[in-house]
Amino acid sequence: MKQLFLAISMTVLSSLCFAQNNGMFVTLRVTDSIWLNSKWIKEFSDDSTMVNGASGVVLTEKAIKGVLSKYLPLTQRGAVNGLASLDGSGKIPSSQLPLMTTSVISGSTVINDIGDQTILCNGTGCGGPGSPALTLTLPSAAGIAGRKYVVKRINTGCVIIEAAGANMEGEPYYEMNSIDGNDFATFLSDGSNWRIITKSYVIPTIPTTPDLQTVTAMGNTTTSPINVGGMQITGSGPTLGDRLNINYFGGVSTLWTRDDTAQGGYIQMATPGGPEGQAQIRLAVIENGLGNEVILQSSHDNSRDMLVLSGAFKAMGMTLNAHTIDGDYTTLPSDYTIMSAGNSPTVTLTGEEGKIYVLVEEAANPTVDGMTWTPAITYKGTTYNNANNPTLSAYSRFTVQKINGGWYLIGAN
Repeated sequence: MKQLFLAISMTVLSSLCFAQNNGMFVTLRVTDSIWLNSKWIKEFSDDSTMVNGASGVVLTEKAIKGVLSKYLPLTQRGAVNGLASLDGSGKIPSSQLPLMTTSVISGSTVINDIGDQTILCNGTGCGGPGSPALTLTLPSAAGIAGRKYVVKRINTGCVIIEAAGANMEGEPYYEMNSIDGNDFATFLSDGSNWRIITKSYVIPTIPTTPDLQTVTAMGNTTTSPINVGGMQITGSGPTLGDRLNINYFGGVSTLWTRDDTAQGGYIQMATPGGPEGQAQIRLAVIENGLGNEVILQSSHDNSRDMLVLSGAFKAMGMTLNAHTIDGDYTTLPSDYTIMSAGNSPTVTLTGEEGKIYVLVEEAANPTVDGMTWTPAITYKGTTYNNANNPTLSAYSRFTVQKINGGWYLIGAN
């Protein structure tokens, strides 16, 4: 054994004799296994070292250091001041992740620590930057895309959040105060500026309205006048007495009405609905079983883009309505304008004393297809049954009125 060790030692020593002037070995060759001291490895230049002459394996200084640099002692894996290791899924275990810290501040502060991800602020006076408000300055958003901070105001004072060299959603600062109700916000860096991704919102106070006056009715009927300042009802309304005054009303086909008896009356205000909020107001008076009414309707329908008179309105002995006829027709008390489209219709005039009609001839050929009137109309002592005569042929609109039991022409154009 001694002889073998001596032989190897002599071989090594004989090789060690070839040294450079600076003390570094030029070449180290061994024909058997050899242990290399770490001091020797550190002193290697870029010359080669043949470890096994039989196999021809050659390791350079660079290759040896590369192998050693990849060595990580188990005692440093996942340890304090060491390196984090990966689990079976290739991720860092949660036990090795750094904890997110929470800081409580009561004075103006510049945030630089990545661990201060939640900041609780005791706000002070308000008034914007430079005011007594507590000012919290976030770091520059540049180069830290994905960094997130949560800022929470924990008292009634104000907090101003600024950003170094950046802005908050285009604004120079973000303020938390009691007036706006801003109590917390989450800020996220996009690499250039800070973005507000969550924040508290103010829930406005909804004003309450006073209760409407209560109306007590027996059997859904009241005989007392009712003044309504504001009401919204769907469905059918109650049966009312003499009158109903409505200042503001909204409903769906709601009818306020009285019995359909002589000298009765009703008011209907309805909103059938539509893209433009169509509204209809209907005023009516029931007299001797005849309904005389006026309908005011908004311009939901192009054919009703102005005031529309529907049914009849009676005032000073004159009723207003319009009919277009193309055949024989007997007038009604609610009629006012009768328009003939042709076919030689016979118009029978009826009505009480003072009744007025406007007879309009719209036939293309009134000489052949014009109206015939019965009873005949008197004009300057002469009676006429139509306009097909020299006296009236120049006119197409005739206003007639019942006077002393007969019908007289009181106007023509």
